[in-house]
Amino acid sequence: SAYLAHLDKASSWRLVESLKRRFPWLEEYFRRHGSKVAFVCPTPTGALRYLEQVEHFARHLPGHVLVIRLGGFVEVVPPENLGERSYRMPYRWVEALRRRLWASEMPVAWIAETGRRISRVNERALVCRWPAKPRGFQRNPVWAGPGAGTAGR
Repeated sequence: SAYLAHLDKASSWRLVESLKRRFPWLEEYFRRHGSKVAFVCPTPTGALRYLEQVEHFARHLPGHVLVIRLGGFVEVVPPENLGERSYRMPYRWVEALRRRLWASEMPVAWIAETGRRISRVNERALVCRWPAKPRGFQRNPVWAGPGAGTAGR
């Protein structure tokens, strides 16, 4: 935000536009409101329960499969079955899950624990987002999201 305030004063419209063209993926995570920048999906600061966090992410990322880190586990929440049917599995299975979700072409939001605690619940934040795959688009298999090429933390 501070950089944008300076850029607004400095008549650097072309510089900002070139950054948008060079890094179009920034639009996936940030919105610009005048000289302010806001996250598309902010961290749920007032959520005191895990289910409130899940509802927050589902509201900000409609239609996405939510993959949420829960300590040594991940929970997969399909978009249509919020709160009714989710799947929990050990984190060591995340590589196979990542490959399967990548092949499904569905939009996926990867949500991880930040290390901070809100009351007795770990704070969580969006760390990676895959939009739905457009027709004819080849995804880059080199890096395909959290857990790609790693066995775990």
